[in-house]
Amino acid sequence: MKKMRYAGFGIRLLAFILDLIILYLPCYLVVYGIEWLTKMTEWEAVAMIAAVAIKVYCDSTYGATPGKRICNLRIVDANGSFVSMPVALFRYIVEMISFILFIGFLIMLGDEKKQTYHDRKAETYVIKV
Repeated sequence: MKKMRYAGFGIRLLAFILDLIILYLPCYLVVYGIEWLTKMTEWEAVAMIAAVAIKVYCDSTYGATPGKRICNLRIVDANGSFVSMPVALFRYIVEMISFILFIGFLIMLGDEKKQTYHDRKAETYVIKV
């Protein structure tokens, strides 16, 4: 098996920012437009669920979200394979905890394999391809 080249903080941050622009922003713009037109406020939950579903689908099907793909990164398991949908969903849920506490992302700075808290819990790696 080919040696994995782990992705560091900077490139992963760039991929996250690209995902905000490519993935999350359009979902929220569409939803806020619908809210404005219909005066219904329940649409925010729909946007969040849609964004999460797209992220989990991309992570499990392509091994990366659009931002990670642009940055030539991939989420893999210990064997270098794409993660399953349940693993991608679990990773996302724990990622939200990492995001809220932020310490989950800082952990990777001292980690040889550059794993965040959610990577460790889901037994995943973000690698350069």
